Amino acid sequence: MMLRSIFLLFAVIFVQCASAGTPICTNDFTMVNNKCWRYFGSPRTHKAAERTCMNYGATLVTLRNGIDNRGVQTFVGNNSNDSIWMGLYCLANDLTKCLWDDASGSTEMYSSFMNGNPQVQTGKCVYYSLQANMGKWFSSSCDNDKRPFVCELPPSYEGTA
Repeated sequence: MMLRSIFLLFAVIFVQCASAGTPICTNDFTMVNNKCWRYFGSPRTHKAAERTCMNYGATLVTLRNGIDNRGVQTFVGNNSNDSIWMGLYCLANDLTKCLWDDASGSTEMYSSFMNGNPQVQTGKCVYYSLQANMGKWFSSSCDNDKRPFVCELPPSYEGTA
């Protein structure tokens, strides 16, 4: 009886995993580290960049580990821009007060802020450096500064509605 129950449990898990389908990205987004990213090279304010991402049901890019932090530099590649907006907003000069746009928490577990950052007196929004200090994060004005940006979506799954 116990062996039959275990077999049925594994069968159900296998069927559920198989029915999930293959992860895909839509709307010209590209799969990177199991996330869907899309680069927008036209500089915008942080708020305008957020609105653009929201039009796709996305947020600005979130970089919660070193793999994603390096991955975004490779994804954006060599371009004339030296930085991109991130989906991060700091309420104070404290990592626990820097919150991801997708409401997934703070940067307490992982951050790549340059020494002396965040600096909310400079600005409460955060950008990622692609040139000098590559991979480091800096504070910036949400309303005055304009930068290119990357939007992020979770993948869709082929064969699901």
